[in-house]
Amino acid sequence: MPILPNNVTSDTYFYAIIASVNDSPPILGTFPTNASQNSFYWYDPSQLGATTSITVDGQQTFLDPSYLAGPVNLSLPNGGSNTIVFATFLAPFQPGTHTVSVQASFNGTLVVDYCRANNLPDTCGVFPAVNYTVTSTTVPEPASLLGTVVFGAAVVTLKRKQKKLSRSNSAPIQ
Repeated sequence: MPILPNNVTSDTYFYAIIASVNDSPPILGTFPTNASQNSFYWYDPSQLGATTSITVDGQQTFLDPSYLAGPVNLSLPNGGSNTIVFATFLAPFQPGTHTVSVQASFNGTLVVDYCRANNLPDTCGVFPAVNYTVTSTTVPEPASLLGTVVFGAAVVTLKRKQKKLSRSNSAPIQ
């Protein structure tokens, strides 16, 4: 499940990995060897039977196969060599506090059979929603930031000129 920071500026994009599956043992069914097989393996009720969604501020979006990436070949510590990642990008949030909830469940035949074979409940592939609270703060616009810097420099310059004037107008030291 993704890990999101608590406090961000309003120009922050998020890359949220919802779930991943790899070909480390035990491999459920026939692991895809190319991207065209991902959708069947991930969503079909005879396979993993996945349902995945992300909810932002109460608006739920069910994620389709276009959010799957892989299989990517890499060396995994448990003997696998391929992984499929299910992830999404979240656009920057408006300033304020936002709630993000991620839900993934795998109810397909392969998962239920695995659960039963290991004396686990049939729902062992259903994961509770993971909830995050993110506070987004305003990012100064470049023009505003430049204006602040220029204004600040003008104030410093004026103060220096006032000091020079007040020194030159002071009475001579006796």
